[in-house]
Amino acid sequence: MSSELTYNELVRATLDAITSGDEDAEMEHRSELKTCFRLTDEQINGRLFRLLSQGTLVKSNAQHDSVDLAHVEQLTYLLDGWIPRGDVSLFYGAAGTGKTSLLAAIAYALANGRNLLDRESPPERPGRALFIATDGGNATFKKALEDLAIDPLDPVFKPGHPDQRIWVWGHEPGQGHQAWDASINGVIRLQQFIQAKLIDFVVIDSAKSVSSRAGWSYASNESVKAMLSYLREIVCQPTGCNITFLSHDGFVKGSASGAKAWQEEPSMVVHLMPATDPDGRFTGVTAEFKKDRAAVVDPRRKLTFSLNREDGGYDLAYGTAKVGTCEDAIIQILWDAHQRGVRHLSRKGLADEVFAAHGKTAKTVDNTLGKMTPRRVVKPKPGCYALAPGELQRLSPNKALEEEGRNLSKSTAAQGEWRLPGQFPGPAGGNPEISTGILSGTNQTPLLDWDVSNSLPIQERLPYEMEDGDEW
Repeated sequence: MSSELTYNELVRATLDAITSGDEDAEMEHRSELKTCFRLTDEQINGRLFRLLSQGTLVKSNAQHDSVDLAHVEQLTYLLDGWIPRGDVSLFYGAAGTGKTSLLAAIAYALANGRNLLDRESPPERPGRALFIATDGGNATFKKALEDLAIDPLDPVFKPGHPDQRIWVWGHEPGQGHQAWDASINGVIRLQQFIQAKLIDFVVIDSAKSVSSRAGWSYASNESVKAMLSYLREIVCQPTGCNITFLSHDGFVKGSASGAKAWQEEPSMVVHLMPATDPDGRFTGVTAEFKKDRAAVVDPRRKLTFSLNREDGGYDLAYGTAKVGTCEDAIIQILWDAHQRGVRHLSRKGLADEVFAAHGKTAKTVDNTLGKMTPRRVVKPKPGCYALAPGELQRLSPNKALEEEGRNLSKSTAAQGEWRLPGQFPGPAGGNPEISTGILSGTNQTPLLDWDVSNSLPIQERLPYEMEDGDEW
C-alpha cells in the first residue's frame, strides 16, 4: 500500500499507472483515493483529466495584466455551417432521425471538398475525417453509407490507399481492431492519431457508449466537463480539429441525454427531430441548431431535409434558402465605392448593391463578411465595412512606379521628337550664293556626248536570264 503518499502524489501515481497499463496499481491507487479522501469515481476521473491537461498544455508567461484581444483567434468553420474549427460539437436526436447518416454525409462532403444541404460554400481544402463507430458498430456505419448512395469501396475509405481521407474505428476483432473508449488511454491514443494523420474532423458515435466502456458515467457533469475541456484545449485548439459527439434524446423534452455539460461545453449543439406533414406522416428530419458560436447569420437556424432513396444524398425542403459565399462580389462593390471616394458602406447598403449587381442574398453577404473580417474587410465603425489596408494595397496600382513611368515616357518623347526649322540657314551676308559652274577637284569623269539609250542591247539579243517583259 502507498498510504504515505499525499493526495497530489496519489493522483499522479494513478495517472502514471493508467498510462503505463498497470491495472493492479491503478485499482490500488483508486481504492486509496476513495478510502482516504472520500472521492467518488467521477471526482477521480475529473481530477485525472485535469492533471493530464496540466502536463500537456504548453504555458507561456503573461506579458500583460489583461488578455490582448488582437491576438485572440475568431471561431470559424472547417465546413461552413456544419463543422466549427478547433472545438467540440454535439448532435443528438431520437432513434431513427438519421444521426449517423447525417454525420457520415458531412464527413464525406469534407473529404471531397464540398458542402451540403443549405450551405454552398466549399471548405478551403478537402479534409480528413475519423469516424468512431461504437454505438451501432461498423455495420451501422456501412448501412448509412449505402443509404446515402456512397460506395463503401470508394478509395476515400480504403486503408493504405493514397486517396484515403476517412478512417473508421470500431470493434472488428477479425481485423485486429477493438472498440474505442473515452478512458485516459483512449483519449491519449486519439490525440496521437489526430496529430499523426492530420485529422480535421472526428465523429464519436456515441457519447454514452464510449463513456460506459471507459468505466465512467456520461451523466456525471464533473467527468464530462473535464473530458470535454481536455479535448477542446489539448486536442482541438492546437490542431484545429473538430470532435463531434452523437447522443440520444433525454428525458426532458428537447434536451440531450446525459449530463448537462454535453450541451453546455460544445460550441455547436444540433437537435435532430422527425418532420411530419399535417396528417402526421413522416416526411424527413428537421435539424434545429440550439447553439452555433461560429455562426455569423442564423446561429439558431432550422432546416428540414429528407433522404433521397433513388439518387442518394439529401433533398432540402421546398423554400429553404441556401447560403453561399460572395467574396469577389463584396470586394468589387467596396473597391468601386473606394474609387468614387466613398470610404465605407453600411451593411444594408453593401447588401443592396451586391444583390443588385450579383443577385446574392443578404444572408450570403452576412455569412461571407464574417469570414472576410478582418483579413480582407474591416469595420471602421459599427455596422459599416471597408476594404482592409492590405486589400487596398493589392488592388491599388503602385503610385511611385506609375509616376516614374509617366515622367520617363515624357522625357523619351521629348528626345525623339524632331521638328523641321521654319527657315533653313543661309550665308552670313544674307545673299544667296549662286554656283559659277567651276568644278572642284582634280580627277573628273567627262560626260558622254551621245544618247545612252543607243547603247542598250537590242531585244533579240537579251541575256538568257532575261525574258520579254522584264524591266531593266
